[in-house]
Amino acid sequence: MTVHRVWRAVDGEGTEELELTHEPSGAGVRVRSTVTGEDTALGTAWDADYALACDAHWAVRHLVVDERRTGAHLELRADGEGGWTDGDGTALPHLDGCVDVDFRATPFTNTLPIRRLGLATGESAIIEVVYVDAPDLTTTRERQIYTRLTGNVWHFEQPSAEFTATISVDEDGLVVDYPGLFLRQS
Repeated sequence: MTVHRVWRAVDGEGTEELELTHEPSGAGVRVRSTVTGEDTALGTAWDADYALACDAHWAVRHLVVDERRTGAHLELRADGEGGWTDGDGTALPHLDGCVDVDFRATPFTNTLPIRRLGLATGESAIIEVVYVDAPDLTTTRERQIYTRLTGNVWHFEQPSAEFTATISVDEDGLVVDYPGLFLRQS
């Protein structure tokens, strides 16, 4: 089964057009997407394609990002248990323990921990993620906190950035409204 989703940046300066495919027999998911956006405060903009593969438990196994404006390229592979390598197979120990990816340019990557964690209403989880910045595609390790407030509403925190948001998702865990940042169009 394949679903198509489109998000628009609330400030009107970006979009995401995503295709998510559920592999046969529940073997995992694959995503192909194009994202555009701009951070006017920093004077940066991005225009990137990314592909992401997850296992049946929504743990990231492979990520490839190509940024058209800068020519930056990123490829990461994961073992699904917190071990990471670059596209050439070189270990990335600074990312050890991270299972999820948070790509700044997209609301979709919030779906990964939401689906993987399977939290009940009222439960929270503190996780470490591979944070991918845009447009330079640098990677850092970030601590994030997800709390399920109701069936489709999640509170998200990234303490290092002093950032919080209350995100609404659909029944598949895909973001519908990310206040101040993204609103799903389809």
